[in-house]
Amino acid sequence: MKLLAAAYRHGSSRELDPQIHTHLTLQNLGLRADGTWGALNEKELFEFKLALGAVYRAELASELAKGLGFDIEADREYSRIAGIPKELEEEFSKRREQIEAALAERGFSGGKAAEVAALDTRKGKEVLDAEVLRDQWTTIAAEYGVTAESLQTLRTREMEPNPDSLSLDRPELLQKLTAMEAVFREKDLFRAVGVACSQAGRGSDEVKAEVAVLLRDPAVVKLRGKDGEIYYTTRDMLALEQEIQSLALEGKDDTLHILAPESVKAAMARFEFEKGFSLSAEQRTAIDHLTTQAGRIKILEGHAGAGKSTILIPVRDALEASGFEVMGASLQGKKAAGLEKDTGIKSQTLASLLRELQGYEREDGTAVPPTRTLTEKTVVVDEAAMNDTRLMAGLIRETEKAGAKLLLVGDENQVPPVSAGNPYRTLKQELGYAELSENRRQRQDCQKEASREIRAGEVKEALQKYLAAGMITIAKDRDEAIRETVAGFVDRFDAGDPSKTLLTAYKRSDVRELNALYVQLTSHREGTRIVMTEDQVDKMTRNKGIELSPTDRMINFTGQLLSKRPELAPLLPEEWNKDFDVFREFLDTYSGVELGARKDREGFDCRLEKVEALLSSIRKNEKANALDFEVMDDKERIEERSIR
Repeated sequence: MKLLAAAYRHGSSRELDPQIHTHLTLQNLGLRADGTWGALNEKELFEFKLALGAVYRAELASELAKGLGFDIEADREYSRIAGIPKELEEEFSKRREQIEAALAERGFSGGKAAEVAALDTRKGKEVLDAEVLRDQWTTIAAEYGVTAESLQTLRTREMEPNPDSLSLDRPELLQKLTAMEAVFREKDLFRAVGVACSQAGRGSDEVKAEVAVLLRDPAVVKLRGKDGEIYYTTRDMLALEQEIQSLALEGKDDTLHILAPESVKAAMARFEFEKGFSLSAEQRTAIDHLTTQAGRIKILEGHAGAGKSTILIPVRDALEASGFEVMGASLQGKKAAGLEKDTGIKSQTLASLLRELQGYEREDGTAVPPTRTLTEKTVVVDEAAMNDTRLMAGLIRETEKAGAKLLLVGDENQVPPVSAGNPYRTLKQELGYAELSENRRQRQDCQKEASREIRAGEVKEALQKYLAAGMITIAKDRDEAIRETVAGFVDRFDAGDPSKTLLTAYKRSDVRELNALYVQLTSHREGTRIVMTEDQVDKMTRNKGIELSPTDRMINFTGQLLSKRPELAPLLPEEWNKDFDVFREFLDTYSGVELGARKDREGFDCRLEKVEALLSSIRKNEKANALDFEVMDDKERIEERSIR
């Protein structure tokens, strides 16, 4: 397809620092290969935004290297001209200083937060004569020893290098691509190769050529998703997932760790006597699943507040009474400490356990041998839902090698793994699991039901329960949010049991400022109240890259309005039911419900409608496994052989 665009090259930032960049005005039409014209899919263009930026920077670096002879070197995910003082770069980076100052002031970090800060701190463009600017830049650069003469000494690179001299470390590049996600798209590959080429002074043609080579590389596996789209993974990642699956299935019928039912019943009886309450039928079933059924790997899926830690106490008791050693592990040190405190199981981080079992290499290159071994009489309890594929593979290799039992405990619907893969979900599908679904932490039925609905993805239904119970408040600004939150805290605080009431802020810096910024949550045993500003909702929307649509209630309200005032129908903007802000402006002007002023009328709170629109638009962030996809490479090779 051919596109039509107008390019405008700019040489300065809004702060009038030297900054070459290009604005492209893209026409919403493209010429197809068959000669017909059609509209563009803007969603796909948006998804390729980061890849396009990387390719653009690669072409820029190529022009600096090939056209001007400068050496290019890596600078994080970007590139720089070798020999230019870092101090001069900082002098010419006033916009970055503004953004970093805004991030520090608000306690934010990360790329998405930086985008928001960039928008919030951006000022209008100033027009200044190019010659005046050039003179200013020349004077400033000279103060750091950079002159026309010194720049000539940096132009040492061969102007037209050997086209075959580009040598990307392809295994390293593929390792980076699958560090955080098990699968990747073509756009992710273009971005990674774009970064690598920009740091080598190579342009867009080299990027495209290298991507084509990588897509044919035997180390890359082509996949098809359930959505029909094409994805990719590496052969190493796929093999790792298959290894986890195979090892898990090998021990599925193991009976070595089955406990006598009498021992388990005795442990449950001791627990109930000591704690003064009875275990539920659901909890008893889960305990039996972990202790009296076959399998070296057993899994407990427990919803938040359902009592996972509670049942691990009699499980530990029964195992230890039967002669087994029980040890605990978790991805995070805080989680490991919590596991030990709540269950009495001596616990440590998973990384430290694997170092003890596998040994490791010091920074000076010397090898440290293993200091610990597992046996058939060992039971490892792991809070596993956050374990990525590489960590889980390391753990299962060790337990299977020793014939030890592994109890995986987690909640798939809470925080997903940070790095690539979601092996916990795969193992649940392969081996089955016991489930604790009854929320025993919350007491109000509406909250229990709302929690269940959120887990099931029924966000709108859950939100309505919070709205109906008065548990969400949208403040017009930070000061009001602070007052609302503190008032809620004081109202619910129980001096006799302070642990029942918790006041939290979004960031540590907010806590240090006595909850003076972005106070969000007041939580207590009897319920939860959320306090936030409408600005926060707007920023959350930008961070997620979401385009809000009007809620059903807003659309229904408009239908009622038009039935009373039909003369407003011609004034409805185009696609009014698809764009929240366009619709909001119409209602501001004609309905009497003042969304812009953030007022309520007749129970219709437009601020809360905006929250509902946001939550309804957010898709659940699930970590994918390569095994979730159809492997196309093998299928295509079989088809090719059959054709021959």
